[in-house]
Amino acid sequence: MKKPKVRIFALAFMCSLLFSVASFASHVVGMDLNYVHLTGDTYQINLVLYSDCGEPSHAADSTMPIGVAHLYICDTNRYVASIHLNIVPPDSGLVVSPFCSDSTQCVNMAFAIPGVKRYTYSGTYTVPSHSRYWRFIYTGDMNPGSTSARAAVITNIVNAQNTLVQLIDTLNDLAGPNSSTAFTNIATPFFTENFTNNYNPGGADPDGDSLVYSFTNAQNGTGAGSTGASVTYLTGYSPYNPLGTPIFTNFCNLNSTNGQVSFYPLAQYRNVVVYNVREYRAGVLVGSCQREMTFTVLSGSSAPPTVAYDSATAGTILSPYIFHTPPTTGSFSIFMNPTEADTTNAIVVTDTLLPAGSTFTVTGNGTPHPACTFSWSTTGVPAGVYPFFVSLTSLGSSLCNTSSFAFAVVIDTAGTYSGVLDNSFAQFSVVPNPATNSIRIIAPEMIKLVQICDLSGRELLYRDGREQTEFFDVSGLAPGTYMIRVNDLQHQKFVKY
Repeated sequence: MKKPKVRIFALAFMCSLLFSVASFASHVVGMDLNYVHLTGDTYQINLVLYSDCGEPSHAADSTMPIGVAHLYICDTNRYVASIHLNIVPPDSGLVVSPFCSDSTQCVNMAFAIPGVKRYTYSGTYTVPSHSRYWRFIYTGDMNPGSTSARAAVITNIVNAQNTLVQLIDTLNDLAGPNSSTAFTNIATPFFTENFTNNYNPGGADPDGDSLVYSFTNAQNGTGAGSTGASVTYLTGYSPYNPLGTPIFTNFCNLNSTNGQVSFYPLAQYRNVVVYNVREYRAGVLVGSCQREMTFTVLSGSSAPPTVAYDSATAGTILSPYIFHTPPTTGSFSIFMNPTEADTTNAIVVTDTLLPAGSTFTVTGNGTPHPACTFSWSTTGVPAGVYPFFVSLTSLGSSLCNTSSFAFAVVIDTAGTYSGVLDNSFAQFSVVPNPATNSIRIIAPEMIKLVQICDLSGRELLYRDGREQTEFFDVSGLAPGTYMIRVNDLQHQKFVKY
């Protein structure tokens, strides 16, 4: 790969960039920023841009490709370098509209269905030293003289077309190198109005770190070497409620363990949703990455397809998406039968990120009644939680409805890991979990109080808080399973060794 040129600016020049105005190209409906450790202290940094093909974004999209994206690198708040991320072929972009025909606006502007193109930029950088808080910052700066502004069709923020996408990834390499989370599902999914919809980004950590998902602010970048502030959300929306519950959406739940979103839209919209994904290794934050998405809700005639664990040859199905078995089980199989309300529609099943050595077979794929079998053996597999993902596409529905789900296979004896996964759709995170001496609690708002109870509801510990992240000493608790409550957010479980 051609090594990008590194540009290092004096502080005064960096500040002067704030007063230079680049032309806004208002067409962006999604973006990923991630990094991959290559060797030594060298990283490959990737920016994936999703562009809207329709009006009024078409004029801006037609100026693509822009050959270079600018990335700024800081050690905490100290500017260190700026690099070019060069466009990766195909330069003309790849049409990735989540629709099973060519009848989108990427093909013909007269079509009603929105269309999406994907452009990828990449470069390498060698960090000059080790730091707890490297920051890789994209502020919307493109070359030559352009910016990546959001599409005007976005419906939950003020003047979206006048805001620039800004994403920030972090790296703590004091304990060694790290690669950020990679996503297998695109950032521009389509959903169906007035039905329950399910989406999972399909996040996988190359290093096996524990992931914590949360919603965060969409940022308005400066298009220069300084970071911007949050966008302004319209009434009824917020960074942590981007789909407007309960006004525009009946319910919206985010699972902080695997990123699963389940929601019921009451209106058609194209809303910005921003994921922040933190990675923990032995309880230490080793990095984070961000993904900006647009949830597009359209009118449809039928509910999206769904799937769950149905039966198994051994072990125990704890919930529709969690299966538990002890290490002594040996070979086992789990069966799943995807369904849709309209039983005449054909369903296509796709699996991703299976645990090593496991298999996923589908009989009758592309028919109205596919049957799925997950098979594996516990022999030689360490105790732990092993996730995988399943996506379903309905070929007969008006929108080619797509759903995606996170599943988990839990292998242990005492059910220790199983309790952790009961935190479905939690609004805050607890790490490490299980824990021995202390826990870190991470919430989407300032923590005012923390309450720890036993499973009967009896309060054992209580403490006031003042930050969004708080440490809590649990060394005095006996081993077992407990409930935590933060502010008025819903309870979730944690396990004390």
